[in-house]
Amino acid sequence: PTKSSSVNHKIMSPDTKIGGIEVLSKKPKIEITNGSFYLSLAQEDVSNDAVLTKMTEWFGISSDHEFKKVSETIDALGFTHANFQQFYNGFLVDGYLVMLHSKEDKPMYLNGRVAQFEDVKTNLTITGEEAKSIALKYLNVTEVINEYSIETVVVNIPNLDGEQIKLTYKIRV
Repeated sequence: PTKSSSVNHKIMSPDTKIGGIEVLSKKPKIEITNGSFYLSLAQEDVSNDAVLTKMTEWFGISSDHEFKKVSETIDALGFTHANFQQFYNGFLVDGYLVMLHSKEDKPMYLNGRVAQFEDVKTNLTITGEEAKSIALKYLNVTEVINEYSIETVVVNIPNLDGEQIKLTYKIRV
């Protein structure tokens, strides 16, 4: 099923400044379809820091969510491409990454995938090792060649009713 939502929030008053640069005075409209979005900031007088400060508000998610920079590259044209991983209450949200494309600290585009949810239980009833044992048995694995770390992540699980967000173990076998 396709899930679409439109986030339309007041950002800040026109005279508000962050880092000496005026931030957006109008409400940005971000269309999020199946978690994916695209936003042009090329015509806005806003800094990278201002964008990063307001992302959770723009996406309509609580302060339980945060975005942490995981990588940054500069291409041959001088554009900086910074990737931000989404986290919920300190847990990585698997598969949800936001990319900020800028030039000389001037944001040009923001795109990626954002998970919009609240109130996910963050306690697990089994250990990571128990989950690994269950996975190995389910997959009929008789020999493990490489050992990988067990990650605790928030995932989006598609089902007949749309989707379900859960905290789970990510196990690589």
